[in-house]
Amino acid sequence: LQVFGFPDSAIHWVASQRQPDPEFSTVRFPNPEEKGALDEAIKLANATSGCTLILANDPDADRLAVAEKLSSGDGWRVFTGNELGVLLGYWQIKRWKAAHNKSSSDSSATAVDSVFKLP
Repeated sequence: LQVFGFPDSAIHWVASQRQPDPEFSTVRFPNPEEKGALDEAIKLANATSGCTLILANDPDADRLAVAEKLSSGDGWRVFTGNELGVLLGYWQIKRWKAAHNKSSSDSSATAVDSVFKLP
C-alpha cells in the first residue's frame, strides 16, 4: 500500500490475523468472501478514526474482499467478487485508453467478454 502513497500511519492490521495461522482460528473458513470473515476488520475499522476502506485476502492471496464505509457512516458495503471484477476491468480499460490516447468512440479498440459456467 505504501507504493500507492498510503503512509504507514494509515495502514492498520488486524493483529489476530496478521501472522499466518494454519488453524485459521479467527474465522470459520479461510476465505475473505465468506460471511463473518471481515468481522474483526470491521471492528478495527470502526474503532479507527478516518478508516473508510477494508482490504482482506486469504493466505495465498487468490481471494480478495473489499469493503467501503457507507457515506452515512452506518455500516459497510462489502463488494462481491463480481463487482470487484467489474471495477478492476473498468479501471484497466480506462488506464489502457489513457495510455494509448483512445476515446470511447475509437473503433480500433476491442474488448473480449467471456462467461464461464461450471456444470
